[in-house]
Amino acid sequence: MPSSLMSPTRLALLLAGAALLLPASPAVAYVNDVVPRFSTSEPSSEGRQGRNLFCNVSPDPLSAGLTLDQLPNLAIQGAQVFYSKGNGAVLTGVETDPVEETWSLRQEVICAETDAPQPTVASSNGYVKGVQLVTAHSPLDSSTSKQVTATCPAGKRVIAGGGDVDGTEDIALTSLRQGGPGGSLLGADPPAGGATPTYTARAREMDATSNTWQVEAKAICANLDTTSAASDYADAVNRVTAEQAISSSAFKQATASCNPGQKVIGGGAQVLAGNQAADGTQGVNQSTRDVALTRSQPKGDSGNAQAWVAEAQETDPTNDVWGLEATAICAALDRPPLPEGD
Repeated sequence: MPSSLMSPTRLALLLAGAALLLPASPAVAYVNDVVPRFSTSEPSSEGRQGRNLFCNVSPDPLSAGLTLDQLPNLAIQGAQVFYSKGNGAVLTGVETDPVEETWSLRQEVICAETDAPQPTVASSNGYVKGVQLVTAHSPLDSSTSKQVTATCPAGKRVIAGGGDVDGTEDIALTSLRQGGPGGSLLGADPPAGGATPTYTARAREMDATSNTWQVEAKAICANLDTTSAASDYADAVNRVTAEQAISSSAFKQATASCNPGQKVIGGGAQVLAGNQAADGTQGVNQSTRDVALTRSQPKGDSGNAQAWVAEAQETDPTNDVWGLEATAICAALDRPPLPEGD
């Protein structure tokens, strides 16, 4: 056989070997099955209350929410997602000054499947797509307590949200939750098994002030209910965490930024204590009762956010040292469904 020719058997073996050297196709990991979970703690007179709420059927947390009873001197210290020793949210409320009444935590975590297969258009109902950031502001005045609700466009529902206090240093967040105003003591619940089209943030003066202030709510909305052929599906989720170092500063800010090409689809924040528990772990404890969250939300005004920002401040002067942690849940938002027939 001439040297320039090759037997069919040898050619087939070489082609098979070449195929083994080809780069593997990128992994597909879309987001679907958004499911909120809720729990309310038993009333307690503890000065600080913290609870974990775990995801269940949909395993990965996108957003953490917490509502405190509408009593003076109660504030949120943590509404943070976590991915160790089970996936879920850690929710923490604190008395910034002694409270005589017992009080409860209404806890919330929004969970999703973040490694779902690429859908066809016909099977794309329930997948996260068409993600959009919506912002709402309360009036700017000196009311003692106020809340505001951000409403998604028609056909979209909340997959995450947050809030911010602006105007004076005597205010703290007291509720971050999906759903609108009204309802029971802890707010109206979303429909069973599904997210709502609204997100509400509430804040309150920790000490009386005549200064004007306002509260802002941000909702991350998505199309979960209809099929779509658009190339705007959420895919390739990753998590970014940023911490502000432990110190005695009266105010701290932490910003967790997504990688280039990704946008925020969820997040959370928590105050960190400056000392350690007996088991060596670090977290919020009684030494940081004079610190409260004033901001935990996606950073941006419209379109899509690229970071999650957290802010906290001392409600009364303290020599205690403390830190702040922010987490951003990020994803690509430009992925298509499979063509029909694939």
